[in-house]
Amino acid sequence: MIRNLFLVLLMLYTPMVYAQEDMLTVAEELLDEPGNEEVLDMDFRLDLRIEVLDAGMPAPFSGILFTTDSLTKMQIAHKEEMALLQNERDFMEKKFNLELQAVLASWQNEKNLYATELSAKRNYIEQLEEKTLETSDWTPVYIVSSFVVGAITTIAITYALTGATE
Repeated sequence: MIRNLFLVLLMLYTPMVYAQEDMLTVAEELLDEPGNEEVLDMDFRLDLRIEVLDAGMPAPFSGILFTTDSLTKMQIAHKEEMALLQNERDFMEKKFNLELQAVLASWQNEKNLYATELSAKRNYIEQLEEKTLETSDWTPVYIVSSFVVGAITTIAITYALTGATE
């Protein structure tokens, strides 16, 4: 049961994965794996050109134009989001570790409890065995003496009645 609980706790803890590699490198690695030839098309390339434009200059390519302030805002928002995700991951990891420690402490307490119970029962059984070995068993003597007393009583009554009837 403890093992099942431990597995459930492990399944509840899902680690966060953060992208740290260039997308082209990841795509090439995926392409190298067998069976992924149809999934990725290496002819598809991202256009990641960055051009600095002054007011009134024609754009060298079509796309979306960002001001430096909007780009800075996007970078800050991304950093904040990454920091929040990192904090959430750290929180979940600490929470999982605390839950795991609680389960392990509970398991250890139960183990100690059962060990103490077992030891107490063993001691009780040993005490009972010692008492039975120490006392002498007079049961056969009681049985034989009861039989002898009963036989003597029967014989006495028989002689008494025989003498009275004559």
